[in-house]
Amino acid sequence: MEWLKENSVSLLWTCLWLVCLFLYLPLVSDAGYLPKLAGFSVLIFFGLLMNWSSFSFSINSALLLLALIFLSVIPSLIISDNPGDGILLLVRCALAFLLVAVFSLNQQPDQLKRFAVKIYTLSLLVLSIWGLGELVMSLNGFVLTHKATYSVSATLGHRNLYVQYLVLLAPISSVGLRDKGHSRLLSLTALLTSILVVVLLLNRTAWFTFGAYVIIVFASFFTMKRKVFYKRRNLLGTISVFAIISIVAALFLVDEIYTFVHHFETVFDFSKGTSRDRILLAQRSFELFKEHPFFGIGAGMWKIDIMGFTQEGMLTNSANIFYQRPHNDYLWILSESGLVAGIAFIALHVIGFFNAVRSWFLDKTLMSLAIVLSWVGFIIASLTSFPIERPEYILFFAMLLVLTFKNYSVLDTRVWRSVLFVFNAVVLLVLVIRIAGESDYLKAKTAQTNQSWHESQELMSTAKSSLFQVDALSIPLAHHEALAQFQLGQIDAASTGFQDALQINPYHPETWNSLGICAVAKNDLDSGLICFNNAVRYTSSYQDAWLNIAIIQYNQGQWRTSFRSFLKADSAQSTENYEQLGTLLSIDSLSRMLPMIPDHKMMKTLEALRNTPEWAFSVIQKCASNDVPFDRQAYLDACFFMLKHCEEYEDCDLVDEIIEQYLPGGKAELNLTEE
Repeated sequence: MEWLKENSVSLLWTCLWLVCLFLYLPLVSDAGYLPKLAGFSVLIFFGLLMNWSSFSFSINSALLLLALIFLSVIPSLIISDNPGDGILLLVRCALAFLLVAVFSLNQQPDQLKRFAVKIYTLSLLVLSIWGLGELVMSLNGFVLTHKATYSVSATLGHRNLYVQYLVLLAPISSVGLRDKGHSRLLSLTALLTSILVVVLLLNRTAWFTFGAYVIIVFASFFTMKRKVFYKRRNLLGTISVFAIISIVAALFLVDEIYTFVHHFETVFDFSKGTSRDRILLAQRSFELFKEHPFFGIGAGMWKIDIMGFTQEGMLTNSANIFYQRPHNDYLWILSESGLVAGIAFIALHVIGFFNAVRSWFLDKTLMSLAIVLSWVGFIIASLTSFPIERPEYILFFAMLLVLTFKNYSVLDTRVWRSVLFVFNAVVLLVLVIRIAGESDYLKAKTAQTNQSWHESQELMSTAKSSLFQVDALSIPLAHHEALAQFQLGQIDAASTGFQDALQINPYHPETWNSLGICAVAKNDLDSGLICFNNAVRYTSSYQDAWLNIAIIQYNQGQWRTSFRSFLKADSAQSTENYEQLGTLLSIDSLSRMLPMIPDHKMMKTLEALRNTPEWAFSVIQKCASNDVPFDRQAYLDACFFMLKHCEEYEDCDLVDEIIEQYLPGGKAELNLTEE
């Protein structure tokens, strides 16, 4: 029993980290999210029950700020229209609180630090090898593509989360390099493998964070004694050489050098791609905070209210995907829960970082330097991603708080343990209910795929009654239930259901589009057009809604208006409906052009394009993609076709004259259609 008492903290942390690494249950939408949170809660129960009378608890000073964050979130939960996700925010805050509280036992700090080095090293080694294996399996002939990197996640939900977690584990696991024998070998292997994976997975934030680590490490050696630097220089040389080899390997493996160089350049380029999107998300999150500074927009409401901004120029403009998080935890808390919660959350990071720096200046040990680096990594992750959401990061953060903040004695340990026990019981109950709801949701989605609409409606209704209102795409569950009702011919019930969904998320284009389809089914075309126009209000290239608008306009004889509406639809998605309507409009347009063409050969070529549906569709698709007038694109295609076949008919001179007549730029313009 004495051994159990001495090692109970290490045992609990080990079990938690095993859950963090390996628990993956496909009962919910994110198989590595809710199950891990529930696993943490179950293990905390065991921690509270073990040797109930033997342990002496203490209060970590970080708990005061965690408690303030928790209490500040409650008002934002009350005003939220999406309390299901808001409650999950409370659950994550509660678990961070519980993890810090349970492991703030009166124990030797050095013992916890030694354990941290071991568990971080093993975790880093396992995750690095795991990710490297997934990456090798995803390669096509040992060619590294950007797309292939996204198949690597090792149960952490997403490539970027996985890579950043490796970066966070690296500093403390590197402390094992000071040891001898197997410990040093494991630490070095884990570090080198993680460097290789981080380089190969093309994650810009990870590269930037490792760069910050290197600068801080080398700067710190100037404050150490010279002999400490010389003692480590061979090891640093080995790591540096391996990092260079990893970069060279990536350059040889990558499909194009541009892929690698482009990702390096975009570390500092915020004018395009996802970097630009994140800047816009940060600006808009701050706007939401300024509109509701005291209690925020409501816990769980960011993923909904952010859709109330135009998506023009963003990856979300076609309505295929939507950002669920601002990729900045500080702005996430500020915008959803207001000033008090946001300042408390920021203060927790700032105070933790300065405590770590102060400890480093006092003792100048590798462990204190590793803790400083861990804070730097975590702050960078919080600025560029969403560690507050993930179980793996919560566990890491709790450990970092325990290693950084001071403990104070508890006067009445029994009352304190009882409070923690009840707190944990509530958290576990919420998680169980949510998991049951998401399990029914997944079954309902499977029933949708199988077109079992009665079953889908029943399961979605059950899921909706739990702590679960909005799915991972910001679509209310009421929308999915209404979709099943529509498929069953219950048009009025479906209309009501879609309207209920809009009460929760008034911005989602898919719900507006579905409500418009219900209106059209009831022959209310004017209401349908209003709904479809609402669907494209913020997502101006949403294909389904523009096609519905164009079809109504075409049937009403508004051919030109229908044509313009079609061109606004996302041309990158070549769906069946898009091809059918595009072909019809293109054939009509070519038919209108033909009587006005004086040149016989050009007229016959355009006629051939019109009479071949796939050629006709190709003209309007390129017209939309290249953003050029339809008649000019038709001339381009016709001229390219004539030039390609002129030798067969021995009329290349005539074709050259036609090209000069119809294309102001001559043959140079034909490059547009060669692709």
